[in-house]
Formats: sequence, C-alpha cells, structure tokens
Amino acid sequence: MFKTLDLPEASDSPWNEERQPQPNADEDAVFDYFRELNFDNFLGYGRATTGDDPTPSRDSRHLIILTNSLGCRLHLQIHQNDLAAQDFNKVTLNWVDFD
Repeated sequence: MFKTLDLPEASDSPWNEERQPQPNADEDAVFDYFRELNFDNFLGYGRATTGDDPTPSRDSRHLIILTNSLGCRLHLQIHQNDLAAQDFNKVTLNWVDFD
C-alpha cells in the first residue's frame, strides 16, 4: 500500500465550485489516474463508481469503502465534527454500489 494525493469527485460534487478546469485541459484523465490508485483509501473523498458523488455535503468525510461477499461496495462516511471527536457511532452508510 502506498499513499497518493486524493482528490474530490469530478462529477456532481459538493466541491464543484472549487474544481474549475483549465481551458483545453484533460483534467479528468489526471484525476481518474490518482483516484483509481487510491480507490480503497481510508479517509479522503468519496468514490462515485456509479452515478454522482455519494458525499451528502462538504462537512461529510469519506471514511472507508467496504466490499461485502456479494461484491457490493458500501460507502461509509462521517461528519467532520464527529470524526474530530472520534465519535464513530455517527458513521453513516451513504451509498451502496451494486456493480
């Protein structure tokens, strides 16, 4: 396992205003490359494997993605204040990926 830069989702995301592409830039290829390397990260940003970003707000933090025995990915997130307080009773299931 190695560490890479983690970036927010390129599609419909709470961070859309900050992610303004440069003219004629193939930013999706760069973002996709790093996000694929860091797909199974702990913390960072949510992964939209189907549909849009599963993150409900900018105050939510990706915690981890778990894969069950059927191959479904369970996207677990936590509010930034609960993470700072280490209150893991507040973890939420924000997305189930059935691919």
